[in-house]
Amino acid sequence: MGYLLPIIGEMAYTANMSIDYIAPAPLGIEATFTARLRDRADRKLWIEAVGESSEGVFVRAEALFLTVDLSRFTNSSDSTAATALPPTADLQ
Repeated sequence: MGYLLPIIGEMAYTANMSIDYIAPAPLGIEATFTARLRDRADRKLWIEAVGESSEGVFVRAEALFLTVDLSRFTNSSDSTAATALPPTADLQ
């Protein structure tokens, strides 16, 4: 679901996620995962996702993401080094 965020041009974190396992995940056959932005209100993004194979849907998920204003994390000319945030590692 988080892979949808760059596509819609947002940086956000997961506030809540619900996953319903409908059937066992299939092994040895192709599975497709589809996510979509269901709704948006201010900083809140509601995203839905489905996992399916030729045997049908085996998982559904929905999540609430909260967008992050990246400008709050940048240094401005009136800030000091003590208020700057340390760099983070790329977790991909």
